[in-house]
Amino acid sequence: MKKLIELCNFYYDVINKKPYPNKPLLGEYAFSTCAGIHQDGIKKSPETYEFINPNDLGLERKFYFNKLSSNRVCQQNL
Repeated sequence: MKKLIELCNFYYDVINKKPYPNKPLLGEYAFSTCAGIHQDGIKKSPETYEFINPNDLGLERKFYFNKLSSNRVCQQNL
């Protein structure tokens, strides 16, 4: 899978474009969420929300905080 991601990124480089930010696996916001309930669930049991581990693809999980994030999750991440 990691090689497939690299190939897709190479393709986007060749055509001089970036994948849409919300595109699964390739987009800037892949493996990211701001919803507190999802953040809490991912911390407790990632396989519930992610069908593949982002580390296996050379990517990382990102949590964003806004009005959708719960105060409890925000405090745990500080």
